[in-house]
Amino acid sequence: MTTSRLIRPGGFAVLCADPRVQALVEHAGVANDRDCVVIDAANQLATVIKGCRPCAVIVDREHQDADTALQKLGTFPGLSTILVVRDTGEEAPIGAQIVVFESSLLPALALATRVVGIDDHPSTRLEQLVTVSVLTGPLQPALEMAAHHIAFAFGVPTCVVSVRGDTSNHTERCRIAVSSSATLMAMSARGDHCESYMAVPLETPLGNQGVLGLVADAPRVFGPEDRAMLQAVASRLGAELGWRGVHDRTADELSRLASGPGLDPLVGIWNHVAMMQLMTPLASAAARKNQPLTALVLDVTDLRGINTRYGLKIGDLVLRRTADAIRAKVRIEDLVGRLSGDKLLVVLEDVTTDGAQLVAEALQVALEERAIELTTGERVEIPVKIGIAALQAGEEPADMVARAATAAKLATSERVAIVGASPSSSAPVVLQIEIVDEPPVTLAGTYRLRHEISRGAMGVVYRADDLALERPVAIKMLRPDLAEDHDFIERLRAEAALLARIQHPNLVQIYSFGQVGGDSYFVMELVEGEGLQEAIARHVNEGTVPALAVNVAVIEEVASALDALHERGIVHRDVKPANVIRDPFRGRGVLVDVGIAHRAGQLADAAGTPGFIAPEVFAGGEATPRSDVYGLAATAYAILTLTEPFGQGEPIHILARQTLEQPAERPSFYRRELAPADDVFLDALHPDPARRPASAGEFSRRLSAALSIVAPSPRLSRRSDDSRASRPGIVVAQPQTRGIVFRSVTRVLGVHQAARFRDAIDGEDPQLAQALFDTAPLAWLPTEMFSRLLALSPRHLAIDGTTLARDVARASVRSSFRKFFPSSAATLMPERTLSAIRNVWGRYQSWGAISSMPVSVTESTVRLTGTLRNGELCAWTEAMLEQLVVLSGGRATNVEHVACEALGADACRFRVRWEAQ
Repeated sequence: MTTSRLIRPGGFAVLCADPRVQALVEHAGVANDRDCVVIDAANQLATVIKGCRPCAVIVDREHQDADTALQKLGTFPGLSTILVVRDTGEEAPIGAQIVVFESSLLPALALATRVVGIDDHPSTRLEQLVTVSVLTGPLQPALEMAAHHIAFAFGVPTCVVSVRGDTSNHTERCRIAVSSSATLMAMSARGDHCESYMAVPLETPLGNQGVLGLVADAPRVFGPEDRAMLQAVASRLGAELGWRGVHDRTADELSRLASGPGLDPLVGIWNHVAMMQLMTPLASAAARKNQPLTALVLDVTDLRGINTRYGLKIGDLVLRRTADAIRAKVRIEDLVGRLSGDKLLVVLEDVTTDGAQLVAEALQVALEERAIELTTGERVEIPVKIGIAALQAGEEPADMVARAATAAKLATSERVAIVGASPSSSAPVVLQIEIVDEPPVTLAGTYRLRHEISRGAMGVVYRADDLALERPVAIKMLRPDLAEDHDFIERLRAEAALLARIQHPNLVQIYSFGQVGGDSYFVMELVEGEGLQEAIARHVNEGTVPALAVNVAVIEEVASALDALHERGIVHRDVKPANVIRDPFRGRGVLVDVGIAHRAGQLADAAGTPGFIAPEVFAGGEATPRSDVYGLAATAYAILTLTEPFGQGEPIHILARQTLEQPAERPSFYRRELAPADDVFLDALHPDPARRPASAGEFSRRLSAALSIVAPSPRLSRRSDDSRASRPGIVVAQPQTRGIVFRSVTRVLGVHQAARFRDAIDGEDPQLAQALFDTAPLAWLPTEMFSRLLALSPRHLAIDGTTLARDVARASVRSSFRKFFPSSAATLMPERTLSAIRNVWGRYQSWGAISSMPVSVTESTVRLTGTLRNGELCAWTEAMLEQLVVLSGGRATNVEHVACEALGADACRFRVRWEAQ
């Protein structure tokens, strides 16, 4: 090693007073045929560097001039700078390209002597990671999955995602890499190879104490592009953690309101806090007496689904019946409580796991007997999974309960899961049921949050009650990181005001925008009904085919709503099936979730759903009206084919398929009737926005025009939910009545009497006889046939036609009401149902024009014109109105036919009155 002469270009320059470091550098110089020079002070750096142009400058952190030298080295771009540190945990200063522990200096010097390819990972994968929401489901598994994807994209074996400030070896080294903004090299824990680290800070809901790091299992220099990309991924992860924080904070508040020790007000059993306190003395007594203590956790399996399908009242009733069943089957000294929103807990004294299994089996039988019979005739079963765990020696009661809850999650639907001392020793065995929503919490003193509806890239949506105006609303809580961006919030407030002024029947109404604490939120119209995503799942489960006419009409309505937004400079940015709801009360399709809508021309964080978000948006480009056209086309594709255009799977793979030159599969591959619209879909789903239709309306018009030449298939006419009365362009030549009306005759008469009636009329009217049993419920038959049926009833059934018409009407509505109104039963009200009477009527009859006018909160007048002037059909209408009110919650219902076209009036008028519940 020389200190007196200028060395050959490409050598090592070292600022160090430690003989061991000098020896290591000299050894590396000999091994790589490099000269070495020792620098005594920082003021000599410039002279040495300009004279010999070294391939690397090595600075010892413990040298007194180390910080000054690092600052001076910053003036020499392109120079490889290595900072040597000791394994002390001390933060490394900024200024070096590589930070190494002394034990890893040789591999770092070897790396400095050659050119290393450091960007061997596909950049497109990394860009996709920046734009994909990766934190879905439980937080810890979601973080692990995120780490897996990030490591794969960067081509390293390990990614460190630390959000809680843990102190693992990898995390501590990542923190050093964060503080130095450099690549860190250190020997592995086993000391058999050198590892390379790069890390950036990760913002978390708990503050900036997290890190996101990469760990390579070989010497590797991470360049500026790597760091910039990792920082972008960290920003996205921080945002995801932020909106998770909103949801978790709200859920915690919901839990706190119900967690004071005492009885749960909904079901009358102990709440969570009371159970935890009461179990402590039980566990102590069991230990003293050497007696067993066993916990049963009943895990309710679809509480949100029950609340959505049947309403909150039915969910509450399910929970209460479950609690009643438990209390009826256990002893008075056993503890029974509500562990959480969807879990009940039973603690059995002096009962082994075998005895607890007998209790669980008895509970299963009791729950089967407590199924709920709805007024529609539908039966709501009460399935729940049950897990069992016994208290182990020295174990806390809470740990026993946690093991039982884990067992319940792992249990199958036929057996009861029992675990031993650890979850790994579980031997599954279970039950099943369904439950109620979380207890309410008040937001800003005005809105009572009821339960979560959905969550997305920008926040969480809750169902709520507006206490001031006494109406149900939907509230979208934005991610807290967005709330901290004052410019964004002010822009969002202005756009919310603009959205609130847009009055469009197919666009969810924005009521207000507010802030409380650190959170911002939208208050929106609560639109109830079946979302297109739910409709897709229903058709797949039932094996039915979506109706072309009905769903194309919905797409046209959504296109109209999008055009209204685009005319005002707003882009929705998240058009997908889950954000389109078919509202049965007003007979409309509604575009919802405008919480991430944005002014066109303004760049924003990528947001949206893989498979439906346009490629230019998730690549970080500008969202335009053509981006919404892309989402609308993907939505139409999904509802008409029951298949997403770019398939399913990991978001990163879906996004990759969207950017390929190969287009989506032609819709006709899944459904032949769509062949005329193949090019319409492929143009709208083109990666290049310029190739797409210029507006949503243009796309919907092209789609409607293409499909207008498609003849309805027999399968569609018999099995879809299409209504001929609502199909555009269809002119019904003669009055028609839905097949469900004919099929309901059997419900009224019973199978045997209906068979005898069919046999009796088969000779004189075989077509009518066949219609009684062989007609599809959704098919259309001439109304004149139903009139003939009513006319024949006195002769063959000893029932007058008017009575039979009323009974058939009630049976028709009872059997089909749920299908035509797939919304929450908790919000059904007679006045709302009657306000949608035009839509309801078209489900059963193709003739007549009907309307409803509210008189008071318990009375409406229904007007029907264009009737067939048949008194028996008027009786059918009268009974139909009565049954609609009954199924919508009205009591003491009375329908009076005050005027009739058959008697010379200008219209049939019905006065409908009821008592509110």
